[in-house]
Amino acid sequence: TYIVAHESCHRRRGDSVIKLFVFIVIAVHWFNPLIWLAWALFCRDMEVSCDEAVLAGSQRDIKKQYAQTLLKYAAAQNGYMMTPLTFGEPSVKVRIKNVLHFRRKNIIITGIASCLTIAVACGMAIRPKSMEELPQIPNKMIEENAAVTSWENIWTYFATLQPNQGEQQEEAVEPEEDMPIEEEPSSKQNQSKHTVSHREGYVEAKITNTSEESLYFTPGLRTAEELDALAQRALRELYDFTGVQIEECVYQCTDLGSFYFAKTKEALDMSCIFYSRNFGEQEGYDKNNIPSIWIVNARKVWYSDVQQLDVPYNIDQMSEEELAVWFLVRSPIYQGEEIVSTARYADYIQVILSDGSFYEIQQDKKIWAVDTIYGPYPKDFSH
Repeated sequence: TYIVAHESCHRRRGDSVIKLFVFIVIAVHWFNPLIWLAWALFCRDMEVSCDEAVLAGSQRDIKKQYAQTLLKYAAAQNGYMMTPLTFGEPSVKVRIKNVLHFRRKNIIITGIASCLTIAVACGMAIRPKSMEELPQIPNKMIEENAAVTSWENIWTYFATLQPNQGEQQEEAVEPEEDMPIEEEPSSKQNQSKHTVSHREGYVEAKITNTSEESLYFTPGLRTAEELDALAQRALRELYDFTGVQIEECVYQCTDLGSFYFAKTKEALDMSCIFYSRNFGEQEGYDKNNIPSIWIVNARKVWYSDVQQLDVPYNIDQMSEEELAVWFLVRSPIYQGEEIVSTARYADYIQVILSDGSFYEIQQDKKIWAVDTIYGPYPKDFSH
């Protein structure tokens, strides 16, 4: 009688349908150990709930008899006997203790607990305000996205100099000697000044230059010290941008100002490059060389240690154009120019500046990260 009452409770509640849905969830998230823990607790709670329903529906105290039935049925199970009923499983010990200590629920206490549960669930569902604001430069697009910021906006290459921000500007970090600083624009529409702010904790990498083996490198055009300084600067920028510390690597550069980084000489020979940085006219290379960053992400390519860490907390609520601006203003090649609009093309977003020049940003839509940032291209340039 008790077994039939218990299984009838499952049938009335549609537990078999609920379990089928949970099976689908487990099939998708089978690799997550928390899913298996949730499954065990889910099954236990489902059985306990039916036990309590049978006890609550009985006109007399049947706790002792019900617990004995549970124990006998569980003891009859063995490895060679299969049964469609789950009365004796799972968590028999927990269920017997719960049966013996069962008391009919107090409606008032149940109501209060339900209200608290709903209140907590509503509180957890509300999206919090952004923790930080972007620097307020006179730039319409950036100001519109001021709330679109990461949990820890740890690095930016630009700062705003407003009449009421003189004290704040004096506290800015002094730029490194090898980082060229643009002169402050005369235009009143763009008062931003390019300054350097680094992520803390960086340690210079042990680097090896193998450029002499390249067909695109002419020895003697630059000293080894100059090339190493640019390579260290590129790795510093990678750390500022992604938070990834490269301890040791090899690099190869070309006469045009392209620096390619790999973990080993063998990896470089196989074009397993995890990061490349193009330097332009400011560093003394050809003026037609477009400054650029190219990052290979660890979640896509096996040989890369780089995984981008600085991303917006509400990235799923942002358009591709907003993300392009968000990544650009945090990149090492952005010089604080005024952004006026964006344009979408087949595989990249164009971010247009007030002087007509523009950047091009390619994003990885599968992992919501930036792949490449090129620019600025000259006004009216076309591929």
